[in-house]
Amino acid sequence: MLLREDVLRALSDGKAYLKRRQQADGSFRVFEGSHTEYPIGMTSLAILALINSDEPVDSPAVQGGLRYLRGLPPNKPVKVY
Repeated sequence: MLLREDVLRALSDGKAYLKRRQQADGSFRVFEGSHTEYPIGMTSLAILALINSDEPVDSPAVQGGLRYLRGLPPNKPVKVY
């Protein structure tokens, strides 16, 4: 079952990486460089990835990201993702 163990380790490593990239305000700044101006999209995708890799919805990482998104003003985002 080496493949299963490798997949589970990759999921765990990916979740740990995302959690390290979460900012104090709950947003995720996943990439350096050109994608830093899209914190709403990056946060949304990070939350989706965490949930799809079996991170509990009530975990601090998911809840922090959702709190960030819910705290945005009604006119945000100005772009469609």
